Amino acid sequence: MENQRHIFYVEDDLDLAILIVKMLEKKGFRVSLKNNLSSIAEDILYVRPDLLLLDIEVGNQSSLEELPILRNKYPLIPIIFTSSHTDIETVDLSYDHGINLFIKKPFSIKELLHNINLLLNSTSQLEKSVLSFGKFTFDTECNQLFIDEQSIAILSPKESLLLQILLSHQGKVVSRSLIMQQIWNNTISDDSLNNCINHLRSFLNKDSQVQIFTLRGQGYRLTVT
Repeated sequence: MENQRHIFYVEDDLDLAILIVKMLEKKGFRVSLKNNLSSIAEDILYVRPDLLLLDIEVGNQSSLEELPILRNKYPLIPIIFTSSHTDIETVDLSYDHGINLFIKKPFSIKELLHNINLLLNSTSQLEKSVLSFGKFTFDTECNQLFIDEQSIAILSPKESLLLQILLSHQGKVVSRSLIMQQIWNNTISDDSLNNCINHLRSFLNKDSQVQIFTLRGQGYRLTVT
C-alpha cells in the first residue's frame, strides 16, 4: 500500500511484540520490529519510519539513553515510550529529552492505536507539506529549499525546524526561549541557535524580500514583503 504508515517498534518481550505487530498490521500499518537498541539510529535512517514505538528497558539497554541522539538526528519523528516503570523522574526525563507520549504498561490495543493515530495525524501536515514564501518553496519532508524548482540548499534537521517555526509565525516575533525549548529542549548554548539563524540567512538572502530580523532581548521575526 503506497500510503501505508510505517512504525519502527522496539520491544524485547517477544510475546507482546508479536501481539502488537499483528494488531498494527491488521489496522493497516507497516511495522519494523527490533528486539534491541544496537545501531538504532542507523536502522531508522534506513527504513525512514513515520513513528517510533520504543520500550524503555530493552535487555540491558535503555531507550532513554539513546533518546538525545535520536532527537538530534530525527527531530520530526513522533516518539512513544512504553514502560512499566512510571516513576516521576523517568517520565519527566523522557519528556524533557523529547518524546511525544509516555504510555504505561500494560496498555490496551485501543489506547495504543488511538495515540498512534493522534500523533500521526497531528504531524502529517508539517512533515509532508510544501511551503511557499517569497521566491522560495520548501519541502519539509526532505528539508530542501527551492527557487524556481531548482534546489539551492538541503537544510539540517534543526535548520528545517527553525525555518518552519519562523514561517508559522510569519511577521511576528518568536522568542529565543520558545525556539530553544521546541528544538533543543533547552539543552544547548545560544551559539547553536545563532549558527542556525546565520545559516538560514545565507540561504534566504537570494530573495531580498525575505528577511529574518533579530530583535535584541526578544527573539526573531521572519518577514516577506
